[in-house]
Amino acid sequence: SVDYDSEKIAVAANSYDKTSKLEFQVKDAREVDFADADVLFFNDVLHYVSRNDQMNILNKAAENLNEDGVILIRDGVTDFGDRHAVTKRTEEYSTKISKFNKTTEELSFFSIKDIFDFAESKNLKCEMIEQSAKTSNVLFKLQKS
Repeated sequence: SVDYDSEKIAVAANSYDKTSKLEFQVKDAREVDFADADVLFFNDVLHYVSRNDQMNILNKAAENLNEDGVILIRDGVTDFGDRHAVTKRTEEYSTKISKFNKTTEELSFFSIKDIFDFAESKNLKCEMIEQSAKTSNVLFKLQKS
């Protein structure tokens, strides 16, 4: 697992049920080497970087995905109006007020079409699962086959 917040990595590395198969690193997702990946999971991370950086990260991930590999993207999407407003408020609270999440850039959410277009451009099968009736959080599964 990778996160650029060293405090979160320290907590994760010392969690109760951590096994020796888990490794935690302080690193920016823009700098990660995704070589020979079976599964890559971007859990509420991409909206913290610019659209250009999002695409660079996803391109690098797709290029390094093994056959039958999967990219999971869990994030808020702009398509759900009022639900997305809740997601944005929650993220703004967590970054600007409570400072639980750290960011150096403005939040940048993408649309459902953005991810499906990306998947198509990389010849990845894409499916989406809604995760909340109150927020715009969804889970995309992009699979190489």
